[in-house]
Amino acid sequence: MAYMYRTLVYLDFVVAVLLTVLAPLALLIVNWQIPRLHARLIGYWRVSALLMITVYLLIGQAPVGFVTGVLARLLMALRLVLPLAPSHPDTPRYRIFNLWRSITIGYCLVGVLWTLPLLTCVWRQLAWCGIWFEPVMRFKQVFHANVPVRVLGTWGYVGLVVYVVGLVVQVARAYRAGTLVYVE
Repeated sequence: MAYMYRTLVYLDFVVAVLLTVLAPLALLIVNWQIPRLHARLIGYWRVSALLMITVYLLIGQAPVGFVTGVLARLLMALRLVLPLAPSHPDTPRYRIFNLWRSITIGYCLVGVLWTLPLLTCVWRQLAWCGIWFEPVMRFKQVFHANVPVRVLGTWGYVGLVVYVVGLVVQVARAYRAGTLVYVE
């Protein structure tokens, strides 16, 4: 059972890299001349930065990384659910974008359900919590082999502070501009 769970965790990491990092990067590069798609993808990248922050927090084995991981998936899905302008053209680029968008929304929502039990790892270190550190440590070995874990974990915290400050500033600006949407 542990082998199966470990395999699913690694698979989730690989799919996350492919679907939430490489695919939108390719879409951003290909669609840089289409303002609507470019703006949507830039908005997506602003939200999805929390996923990379999560990776660095988990490299540092910071329990808050489990919270940011769940929040990142939820925020990415919410960001992508927002519809395009109603008069978007039916072109191959829009169809590809919408296909990626639909798949990613589904992946992120299933991912929220898949990782929700990890919130218990914030307070208690259970055996299966440690499995989630393994893929990010492989990432560290590939991209940051000579950098100490503590340094990368610290950068995760720095990124989280910058992310939260940026979010507060964006919400404050939207509130002052009267564009903050309230859901009642």
